[in-house]
Amino acid sequence: MYYGELTEIFQELDYRVRVIMKDPDDIKVYRNTIERLRVHIFLTELDEDFDQFEEKFCTRTRFQT
Repeated sequence: MYYGELTEIFQELDYRVRVIMKDPDDIKVYRNTIERLRVHIFLTELDEDFDQFEEKFCTRTRFQT
């Protein structure tokens, strides 16, 4: 339920926020930044039951820059 609601919010934001970039490197950096922000938002709202998963995920996941 939580994931679905969050996905819906993110899709609405994607629709409303129009970012126009032409440089492929800028596009890559922007998308990576948005992805990291969304993962952070998702993980910070998880229940205490998922704290261990969150810690493991954050230490193992390396986002490309």
